[in-house]
Amino acid sequence: MKTQNGLTLLELLITLVMIAVVGLGIFSFDLFARSQAISADRRSAVQNEASIVLEHIAKNLSKAIGSLSDNPVRVYSDNRGIYFRVDSNADGNVDVSDLWYAYRHINNTLVYYSNVGSAGTIPSGGEIISRRMVITSDPNGDAALMGVVFDFIKSNQINVTVRT
Repeated sequence: MKTQNGLTLLELLITLVMIAVVGLGIFSFDLFARSQAISADRRSAVQNEASIVLEHIAKNLSKAIGSLSDNPVRVYSDNRGIYFRVDSNADGNVDVSDLWYAYRHINNTLVYYSNVGSAGTIPSGGEIISRRMVITSDPNGDAALMGVVFDFIKSNQINVTVRT
């Protein structure tokens, strides 16, 4: 009786299917790992930007000056930013030499103004602090957006949420 040294067509097809399944498993694992790395990089970038923005705001707000009757931090009437009085001559008193600083949200961009001119004036120009800003009065709204969410509340509170 003769022995066969070759493979049958069925054995070859089974081997090819097994190789394809293992290859797809490896490919899908690699694809998953890459997407997780990209997602982690994005989250890290947003959190770093949020940290920088909050540090910038905290640094400037710490200079705000006012009293119980004259709140140093105010919200613009359109809820798209805050403005505050800064003691420019460091005398600790509210006077005409004090400057007004502002942060305004314009088209998902947070803009900083170092001298607004007077209380409540909507400034022009300014320095862009971040291009990943979202402003909302509903912190649960539009969860698909990624960025730093500022909610300027009339009660002189700023809610900040980092969406990643």
